[in-house]
Parts: sequence; C-alpha cells; structure tokens
Amino acid sequence: MDTEQVLDELARSSKGRLRYGQEGVEPGQGQSSLVLQLSSHLVKFLEKTTGNVEVISTPRIDPSPRPESITPRAQRLVEPRRKESARLSANLGTTSRKQYQAISQTLELSQRAQQDNIRFSTNQSSEETRKNQQQLMKEHDMRVEKRFQEAERLEKEKSAAERVALLRELAKAIHLEELTLSVLPDSTITEEKAFFALLQHIKALITSTQGNADEGGPPTAELLLAIQFHLLDLRNLAVAARQARDLHEQQLAHAKLLQEEKEAASNRALEQQKKRQQEEEQKKREQEEEQKKQARELAQGAVTVLDAWCQKLEQDMLDTERACTTLSSRQEPQVKKIRSDINRAVAIPINQISSNAGSHLRDILSRLLALLSGKTITSGGHMVSVSLHPQGLSFAQMKLAEKFVCQGEEEVASHHEAAFPLAAVACGVWEEYPTFGQLLLAALNRRCPYVVPRHLARLSTQSQDDYFRILGYKYSDDVLEKQDNFLKRMSGMMRLYAAILVARPPTHLHKTSQHGFCFGWRWLSQTLNLEPVPELTPTLIFDFLEVAGSAMVLHYKGQFWKLLLLLQKEYFVRIKAVSNSDQMGPFNRLDTFIQLILRTRHIPPAKGVLTDSFWRT
Repeated sequence: MDTEQVLDELARSSKGRLRYGQEGVEPGQGQSSLVLQLSSHLVKFLEKTTGNVEVISTPRIDPSPRPESITPRAQRLVEPRRKESARLSANLGTTSRKQYQAISQTLELSQRAQQDNIRFSTNQSSEETRKNQQQLMKEHDMRVEKRFQEAERLEKEKSAAERVALLRELAKAIHLEELTLSVLPDSTITEEKAFFALLQHIKALITSTQGNADEGGPPTAELLLAIQFHLLDLRNLAVAARQARDLHEQQLAHAKLLQEEKEAASNRALEQQKKRQQEEEQKKREQEEEQKKQARELAQGAVTVLDAWCQKLEQDMLDTERACTTLSSRQEPQVKKIRSDINRAVAIPINQISSNAGSHLRDILSRLLALLSGKTITSGGHMVSVSLHPQGLSFAQMKLAEKFVCQGEEEVASHHEAAFPLAAVACGVWEEYPTFGQLLLAALNRRCPYVVPRHLARLSTQSQDDYFRILGYKYSDDVLEKQDNFLKRMSGMMRLYAAILVARPPTHLHKTSQHGFCFGWRWLSQTLNLEPVPELTPTLIFDFLEVAGSAMVLHYKGQFWKLLLLLQKEYFVRIKAVSNSDQMGPFNRLDTFIQLILRTRHIPPAKGVLTDSFWRT
C-alpha cells in the first residue's frame, strides 16, 4: 500500500482524521510539528515507533462553519482569514506530505521490524513448543511405561500370593493325611513305609519351598503341580496302607489270641508249680517259725538270766552305797579327812597308769592292794589307811571301781590303747578282791548299760529324760548330750570292758581274767539276738572285735569264725534295715573290718595290747 492510499484510508476513517498546527512546536524540533488525530490502536503503535511525533487521538470535528450560518459582514471579516488559511493549508499540505512520507517510511520500517520480531518470536516459540511437546511425549511414555510395569508387578504379586496360598493348602492337606494315617517311622508294613517315605519327601519339598518363599521367591507353578501329583500318590498310598494295616492287625490279633491261649496254658502250669512251691515254703516257714520260737525261748531264758545278773550287780552296788553312807555323807572333820585321803589314795595311782613299763604297772597294783589290805600307805604327803573307819574297805573298793569306769569313759574314749594297762591293773585287783570285780561291773553297767546285752524297754511310768538316762545319755542343764559324744563315751567303756575280758593279772600272768572269754562269747552272741540300734550297735561290735577279737579267735578258733559269718550274713541286713543314710558311718566301718578279717582269716592284735615282753620291762 502506497502513501496516498494510507492518507485516503486515514481521511475516510470514522474514528478520526489528521490535524496539524503550530501548537505542538517544541524547541529543537523545528518550526512546526505535525499533530495527527488517530485511532487508539494507531496511537499506541506510533508512540512505540516514533519519538518526535505527538499523537493525539480526538474525535473528528469539522471547524468550517456552515455557509448558511455566516452573515455577509462575518464573511468579509472571515474571508481574509479563510484565504490565509487556504494558503497555509496549501503550504502545509506540501509539508505534511513530506512528513507523512517520512512517517510512512518509519511505520513501514517499524512494521517490518515488528514482523521480524514476530517471526523470530514465532520461530523461537515454535522451537520451545516442539521441545516441550517432545518432553511431554517422553513424560507421557514414561508414565505409560510405569503404569504398565506397576500393573505387571501387581499381577506378579497376585500370582505369587495365589501360589503361596496354594502351597499352604497343600501343606495342610498333607498334614491332614499324616494325622489321619499316623504312620510310625519304624513300621514293618511295606505300604506304610512307602507312605512315610513319600510323606517325608513331600514335607522336605514343602519346607524348602516355604524357605525360598520366605526369602522372597514364591513357589513356581511347576513345583506346585509336582506337589499336587505327589499328594495324589500319597492319598493312594494312604488307602493301600490302611488296607495293609487292617490286614496286619487281623494277623496280629490272631497271633495274639494264639499267644494268649499258649500263655494261659503256661500260666496254669506255673500256678500249679507255684502252688506246690507255696506249700513247700509254708512247710519251711512253719519249721523256721518253730525254730525261731525255740530260739526265742532260749533267748528269753538268756535274757532272763542276764536281767537277773544285772539286778544282782545293781543290788550289790546299792548295798555297798548304803553301807558306806556314814563315810560318804558325814561332815565331821575326821570322817571328811578319811574320805578325802581314801579318794586321793585311789585317784593318784589310777591317774598314773600307763603302758610305759610292766614294772610301773606292778608298782601301781602293789600300792592299790596295800591300800585295800588295810596297810598304812603314803599318798600325797598323807598317811592313809582304810582300817581307820569300819566302812573304809567297802568305800575304797567302790571308789576304785568308779574311778576305773571314769578312766574308761574319758581316757580310753580319747586314747584307745589306754584300755589295756587299765584292764591289767583292774584284773590284778579283781584277782585279789572279787567284790571289787562285781562293783566294777556294776559301775560299768550303770554308765554303759550295753556291757550286759539286753533289751532296755521304756516303762509306761518313765519320762523320756529318765529313759534316756537309763540308756546311758547325759544331761547338761537339762540339755541332752550330742550323739557323737554319747557314742564316744560308750566306745571308751566298751573297749575297757573288752580289754578286761582278755586281760591277764600282772601278778598271775599264767591265769586269765576271772571275767574272761566265756563272757565275751556271751556278749557277742547275745548282742546278735537283739534288735540292732542304729550307729550304737555297729560301734560297740567294732570296738569289741578290734580289742578282743584276736584273743577270741585264738581261743575259740573255727567257732568264732562261724559267729562272724553269722554277723555278716544275717545281722548286717538287720542293721541296714533300721539305719538311714546319715547313720551308715559306723556300719560301713564295721563292714570293711569284717570283710578284711574274713578275707585274710586273721584278726590283728589291737594297738597297745600288752605282750609277754612288756611285763619283762
């Protein structure tokens, strides 16, 4: 479009037309400036593209007055102005065309620049759009791929869950088959063996499959199919196994019936044989009961004799105590002096008894015999004689017996070898004064009632403390002594008694004790007829055999060995029956001793025994 066409278009525009004048002239921009009346869109465009043109958009107004409204006078007045205006308009037209051409060129350049900018912006926008579209397509493809992968993953998980559930169902079914048949691993039925083997194979397969599933690998369809086939085989084997088991049970029932019939016949024969044996045993028991009855009668007779002997010993002691009442209890100075002198004259020699030399024991024995004979002796710096008082001899014998027993209770209990010199001196006194021997046995029986073996029953009128005192126990401040102390005291006095049984008087070495081997045999045999007392009985038997066993076996020879065999075979059983585990110490010691002497057929002499060579010292 050329310039004239643009001006024509502008002239015909309903929105406005060009208006020019000198009002817009500014310093430095020339004598005049062009003032155009344009539309709002063109105004904005010119404002952006021109810097020396003032664009004003105003409504188009025709400044020419209408002809009919002008008066002649006004026309005359206006006419110069109109002419001037026409001249100016002509001049201005030429100037405005030049300016318009410049503006048109400027507008064209601006439009070309704008078009170039638009084309550049469009090209750049198209490239970015293409890149964005490619990025969007790529993102879309990625989202589609993710959806596809997610759907595939869900499908796999669903399939794996279904396979795991199927595996569990198969495991339950196999467990149910196992519970239904209950096959033992050591079954002898072939079908059951096959069933058990297949069952173990399937269980191992399922276990390994479950292990893989726990680690993240679900069971495969092929593996599940194989397990299903195995399950079908297992059910078929279960049916066959049940049938085989039924047949086997029928066979067993038949065999059991035959066995029961056979056992019934055997039982009848055994019952007949047992009946014959019972009849024979009954006869044997009757015979044994008769023998035991006779033995009890004999034992009762012996016990009766022993009881009478003990009563006589106790009565002799009581008579002696009553006879010595004046000397024992009177408080007159002279009586007290005689009593004290006799006690000192008895105690000092007894305390000096030892196994140092035979001459030493003979000297002590001679001093004691001199005292009892009524001679005046010196003891502790005092002149002593039993003849100074009518009861002096009985009192001296009673105190001498008590002192010997006291030494056995204390000294021998601690030093076992002390029993032999004490027994030798006691036998020497006993040889000259038999009354002393009876008092010695009575004193022993009082403190150790087991030197005369008999059953000490508790009377209905006795208290428990009185009964324990009769058994030989001591009380200190109404407190019963300990069992260990009691056994130790009884052991000491039993060893003294056993030493007296085999001792020889120092003055008559060719003679035996007046209370000799026969009383030892009676003690052991009668003890075996009594019910044993736990701990006490094996202790006393051991002490007796260790002290007197060697002399007894030399005296009685084979008969004494038979008595020891009876002790081992029969009496040991009775001791075990009444002893608990805490009371087996003394029995074990006795058992070891008896086994040794029976195996070697020799009882060694006890430590401290007085030999013939001792008496020559």
